Amino acid sequence: MDASTTNPPAFLGRNPRHGHVRPHGGADSGELWICEGLPDALTAAGLGHRSIAVLGAGLADRSMPAAIVAASPDRNVVIAFDDDDAGRLGAAHLTSSLDRASIASR
Repeated sequence: MDASTTNPPAFLGRNPRHGHVRPHGGADSGELWICEGLPDALTAAGLGHRSIAVLGAGLADRSMPAAIVAASPDRNVVIAFDDDDAGRLGAAHLTSSLDRASIASR
């Protein structure tokens, strides 16, 4: 058995600052939400979105775009960080990283 079946967030590498959440019950919007914090990622999953929890707005590093492309190449990416200074700055940095990797996000 490979790591991707035993440990769903394995595609993100061994970074304890990120967590991957899948919707329960088969619901899947086709979007990948990148959220600031695990509670927001769980909420997104409850609404039918696959999600990645970034455990702090400043912790979305440059490895994330490659991991996102590898794991979800055909998903729309939604960045859902908090509307505060740290969240806006983190979202801007992540958007730039995604743009450089040619990944459209909103």
